[in-house]
Amino acid sequence: MHVSPLIEKELNDSVRILYLNAYSGLFISFIASTGIVFGFSDKSFTSVTDKLIWWFIMVVVLGIRFIDVYYFKRSSKAASYVDLYRFSLSVTLTALIWCCYGLYFHSSFSVLELTSIILIFSALGGGSANILSAHRPTCFIYAFLLLIPYSVLLTLSEEHYQNVLGVLGIGFGFVTLIALHKAANFTQNAIHLKNQNIELLELMEQRVELRTQEIYHLSNSDSLTQLLNRNAFLKESKKGYRDTLMNHLRCYLLT
Repeated sequence: MHVSPLIEKELNDSVRILYLNAYSGLFISFIASTGIVFGFSDKSFTSVTDKLIWWFIMVVVLGIRFIDVYYFKRSSKAASYVDLYRFSLSVTLTALIWCCYGLYFHSSFSVLELTSIILIFSALGGGSANILSAHRPTCFIYAFLLLIPYSVLLTLSEEHYQNVLGVLGIGFGFVTLIALHKAANFTQNAIHLKNQNIELLELMEQRVELRTQEIYHLSNSDSLTQLLNRNAFLKESKKGYRDTLMNHLRCYLLT
């Protein structure tokens, strides 16, 4: 399928912005996942073991993403849809792992841990406006998976404070999605205008060059015969004479 040069440039810029911001997102995810696993004590050995397994899976996924980002940033080739889909899928996988943590370990959470999870999910979802705004579907899916499923689970709880946190989480989730929509619009418009201006500038330079060639041709050719006119003939003669003289002088100096 043929893609216009403008779309290719916009795709390249979008993907490079995503990868450029990836390091900060990976670092925050690693710190947050490590903090919630090792920062809270669990009485159940099974729960501790399961959390360590979850943390190991998260670290492996983040490590693979880190390697992908490292090699992409070292590459000089233009970004493609394959790069975009690979990045989007890895971000979605990270969001699913976060989502599974809240849903799977919910019954073992203390009040402090549950509140911390909601705050972490909200911070990660809100932060995606800066990190993932270059691709609207990716940032929408990431924020939705972080905030909505677990918040809905909290609203179904028998505990009143969990219901309140769930409603707040859902409300914040929809506000975040609106903010992500605006951030994505701003980023995409900025990328589009940048590449459109570059394309217009290149087109203007081409037209100026063609116009210059036309003016030169009109001023140095006879309108009837299209041969060199008197002024152009004299210029070419002087140029040829000067070149011949310089060649003779060069030969004389070399001998």
